[in-house]
Amino acid sequence: MRCKGKIIIAAAAMFLVMNVASAFAWEKNSVFGDSGTDMVVDFAVTRPVGIAATAVGCVFWVASLPFTVWSKERFNKAGKNLVVTPGKYTFVRPLGDFQTAE
Repeated sequence: MRCKGKIIIAAAAMFLVMNVASAFAWEKNSVFGDSGTDMVVDFAVTRPVGIAATAVGCVFWVASLPFTVWSKERFNKAGKNLVVTPGKYTFVRPLGDFQTAE
């Protein structure tokens, strides 16, 4: 009985120490904990999705031209939201930097 209590206390202490240690391992602007993993995920997942989003946005922008070409404000807004924003996020943003979306 006494041994089980010590094991439970030791396990609880180990879990607390592991949680604190993993919190310190995270970098300041990192999503997955280290910049190398962020870069791999960005290159393998986020960039291809961004390229697809830019292509789909181009298609929708062309489809919206009959409705937006008559107003310069709507035309610019549609182009910015459907093409420019995903394009900048895909091609201008530094690799592994998920915070910069300008």
